[in-house]
Amino acid sequence: MNDDSDTNDLLGIPDEIHNLHLEELQIRYERGDKVALFRAIGYCGKNNLLLPEWLIQSFCDSWYKWVRYDVKTLGEAFEIEWPKGKSLAAAKKKRNKEFEVYTRITRLHEGGESIDEALFQKVGHDLGLGKTLTSEYYYSVKQLIEHGAPFGVKALLAPFVVTDFREK
Repeated sequence: MNDDSDTNDLLGIPDEIHNLHLEELQIRYERGDKVALFRAIGYCGKNNLLLPEWLIQSFCDSWYKWVRYDVKTLGEAFEIEWPKGKSLAAAKKKRNKEFEVYTRITRLHEGGESIDEALFQKVGHDLGLGKTLTSEYYYSVKQLIEHGAPFGVKALLAPFVVTDFREK
C-alpha cells in the first residue's frame, strides 16, 4: 500500500470498503457459512490485500486438522460438503445463466416491456430455459441485489455502475 493513499488495489477501492466486506465475510463464517472463508481468501487475492488475522488463523486451524490426520477429507477439515440432494449440474446451470437472465430482463424492462410470464418465456426461449426457471433465476438475482448483497459489495459496485445515456 502506498503511504499517501487509502487504497490497496488497482481499482482504487478504499481500504475501508475492503475491510467492511471482509468483516461481513468473517461474520458469515463465524455464523456457520464455512464457504465464506474461501470467499474471503479469494477476495483478498483478487484485490491484492493482506489476509486479516482471523482469516489466517481460521484457515490454519482447519488446514492443520487435515495435516495432522484428524479428519479424512479436506471437506471435513473445513466443514464444507456438497448439500445432500443438490444437483451439481443444476447448480452449475444456474450459476452460468442467472445473471444473464437478470440482465436481459432488466434491459428489456427498461426498454418498456413488462416483467411478466411473456417476458420470462421470451428470454427463457433465447437462453434455452423454460419460463418458470427463467423467472426463478431472475428473482433469485433480484433478491440478492436488493436484500442479500452485503453492504461492502453494494458499496464496491456503486462507483462502477454504468448508466446507459442513450436516448430511449
